[in-house]
Amino acid sequence: MNHSVFNIIWFIVPLVIIFSLLRSLLIERSLPKAHRVALIGHRRSGKTSLITTIFNEIFAERLSGFNASLRGLSTIERINKDSRSLEEGTPLGPSSTQDIFAYSCNIGVGNSIFQRIYKVEFADFPGNLSEELAKSEELLLLKDPEFFKWTSTADAFIFIIDLAEYLTSKQKGINYVALMTSNIRASWQKLVYLHEDPSNSFMNKPLVLAFAKCDLFGISNKPTKVAKTVQRIMKLGFDVLPNIEEIDIQKYNEGTNRVIKDFSELITFFRNKSNKFKPIFVSSFGLIDGKRVGLEELLESVLPYELARDVVDRLRIRINNYFTQKPTDNEPSEKSNG
Repeated sequence: MNHSVFNIIWFIVPLVIIFSLLRSLLIERSLPKAHRVALIGHRRSGKTSLITTIFNEIFAERLSGFNASLRGLSTIERINKDSRSLEEGTPLGPSSTQDIFAYSCNIGVGNSIFQRIYKVEFADFPGNLSEELAKSEELLLLKDPEFFKWTSTADAFIFIIDLAEYLTSKQKGINYVALMTSNIRASWQKLVYLHEDPSNSFMNKPLVLAFAKCDLFGISNKPTKVAKTVQRIMKLGFDVLPNIEEIDIQKYNEGTNRVIKDFSELITFFRNKSNKFKPIFVSSFGLIDGKRVGLEELLESVLPYELARDVVDRLRIRINNYFTQKPTDNEPSEKSNG
């Protein structure tokens, strides 16, 4: 084979590899991939407000790298109804239904041609189911097999901790940290046990411990017994919607550091039990640098956030493998053609 012809082939083949890989990736990313996210938390912990705010922020294009379209009449009606309530200043009370409600949507992750579409379902579990899970798995399965089915197929989990309860627990005489550490740890252990997970697949599922209502750090950055402060926290945490405003960054940092320290036992437990665990502070009303606290980080943590960098890495590996492979007996080397 002529040396120049061989060089042309050596140049063209990598281009064919790149084109074929890009084509396969584009086809793969054009087909929505199912992804289920389970939100588990006690009653009035802010699960529904959090989901509604996430969608509103995506629709308003305030979460970079994400876009979404709702799927199903029930999801469209629920999101618009709850969004209207929040816009009117009406708090979203505890769910009136005892059933699991799954918010269905298509979410695009990433930008440009490398965007990946996910057919996502966010399951809002009624608070009573979350509370019962930590007490009796047998009772829970008998009463709600749908809960078992959902958790067994979930791709990611979000456990909610209510900072309004945490900040007022001292005045109520409740050891909220010990209670939630025990409940959430028991819930996770029972989920793994009930689903008989010999392959340890739960270890590789995204897991978030979401500390909700962190805007309340603007009132108090630690549990308090001061009656007026407790009343204000209870009012803004459960009865009246807070104003949407920037959080005092010093109070926020002091509050988050204290919470991380107080919940260190639970955080250490999850770090040992999950390869994709992350504690995140979130708020539906508090802002830092103009953005709702933690919402973008929360989505990035529970969705398979694959960007163009992953594509480049795969291309680099394929091309590198091609150029580093040794010529076979049937392939002329540069020396033999010299």
